[in-house]
Amino acid sequence: MARLEEANPLDYRQGGDTVDDFAQKYMKEIGRIYQFLNNLREHNSTGANQVEPAPYQLRCEDGKLYIRNAENTEWLYLFDVVYRMGVSDNATAKIITTDDVTSTTEALKLVQTDSDGKIATDTLGNAATATALQEARLVTIADYAGKNSSTPISFDGSKDITILLPKKMDGEFSGSFEGDFHGKFTGDAPDYILKTNIAAGSLGEIVTTLGKLVAVDADGLLPVNIRGNAGKLAGVNVAVTNPEDGQVLAYRVASNTWTNEARAVVGEGKTLAIYDGDTLLGEYSGGKTVTIDLGTAKIKADVEQDLTKAVEEMKKTIADFFDIDENGSLMPAENPHFSNQFELDNDGAIMPKEAN
Repeated sequence: MARLEEANPLDYRQGGDTVDDFAQKYMKEIGRIYQFLNNLREHNSTGANQVEPAPYQLRCEDGKLYIRNAENTEWLYLFDVVYRMGVSDNATAKIITTDDVTSTTEALKLVQTDSDGKIATDTLGNAATATALQEARLVTIADYAGKNSSTPISFDGSKDITILLPKKMDGEFSGSFEGDFHGKFTGDAPDYILKTNIAAGSLGEIVTTLGKLVAVDADGLLPVNIRGNAGKLAGVNVAVTNPEDGQVLAYRVASNTWTNEARAVVGEGKTLAIYDGDTLLGEYSGGKTVTIDLGTAKIKADVEQDLTKAVEEMKKTIADFFDIDENGSLMPAENPHFSNQFELDNDGAIMPKEAN
């Protein structure tokens, strides 16, 4: 460890330093002394004449104060050289010491946690959690009239408790308890809902019981008919605007909604045709009203059928007297079926037979 020592000793022996030597050494030594004094004042190491630092020596550099450690091996940072060491810019603030801390309930002190990490004092604020009430309370359940009470159970918040309902409160309300219960809640008093006021249908069934509250089913759906409007169908929003006669509900993918639109009843490009056998009685395509009188159409069909039958019979009768030649012309038959009534003359013409 270097210490500050004389660097220019004076040789005052006979034949030693001259007056000029004394002057030169004096000026150099005084310069070193003032440099060290300024180093001490400014806590720095500027200047040409420097020695190794000593334990607990102070140094200030870049606005930070350092002290040399006891082993004289390194500089230890203390604090920034600012107001109140940068801790606070409040002139009335103070540094907290152990005198300002307590582990009990001493007034105007900071409270220190105990070995369990808890504070042994009261609080005026709300606690986020509580393991137990300061004083246990008794919990009892009774009806409005104070009858049919359960057995009181002590509760301090440290553990869960189970309260058994009195016999007449367990399950459906009945008997005198129901009378007492309902009798007290009249006028401005609130109404209480019983199980019997709720209707629940089986899965897939619609509830139709009158004057009941309806419970949702196992799928989370309300199984009941409504008088109001449905906001959705199959989970898709219904957007109906100014419905008109003859319009239908159509699903549109682009908007993911049900909308009302004008549509033909049968559908574009499709026709309803009505036949009696092979006979077409009428057609309907949805564009206009069509009336089909099935009675008249049947008579017409019957007449057409009778005429067709008569023509066919006539054709058969003519065939009994005539044949078709090679050119497709009609000619008298050589052997008419009705030869007992007709015969051919010398010219080949058909003529009635003469009576014998």
